[in-house]
Amino acid sequence: MWRQVADIVSIPTAAQPLLEQYLATPVSWVYIQNVLVSLGDRDHALKIELLGLDKARAAMMIAYGSSSSNR
Repeated sequence: MWRQVADIVSIPTAAQPLLEQYLATPVSWVYIQNVLVSLGDRDHALKIELLGLDKARAAMMIAYGSSSSNR
């Protein structure tokens, strides 16, 4: 999954070690965003945050759709 996100937001070369760390150990999205911001890459941090919000919204839509179809 993280590799897909990395491809979408085009993770900069400086953040590649972070990507490898994430793949090796469980690291939170907040941690990744903080590292990208500290690297001066706020644009990519924002893209990751927006992807997380889109994922949460999609999950809510699915949950709402399945609960309304059960009525």
